[in-house]
Amino acid sequence: MAQESAELVFVEVRTHSSSQSGTPEESVSQAKVHRLLAAAQDYMKSPGDDLVCWGIALVSVRAAAIGNLQNIDQLRHTVQL
Repeated sequence: MAQESAELVFVEVRTHSSSQSGTPEESVSQAKVHRLLAAAQDYMKSPGDDLVCWGIALVSVRAAAIGNLQNIDQLRHTVQL
């Protein structure tokens, strides 16, 4: 999780070192999206948290090998609420 201004952001990080299995973004299944959404909703129900604005973001990391970073992207509002 991260906080940006008044918004709480739940972050999913995906890393791929090969394009053979698709992109990091493509590796997020519909089932994973449902689990992320359920976890975020449960967290937001907890008492004492007065933040009402929240979202889910994906951080996509591409690397050729360990220690050989190629690209990092942040995709905000990955899940439409």
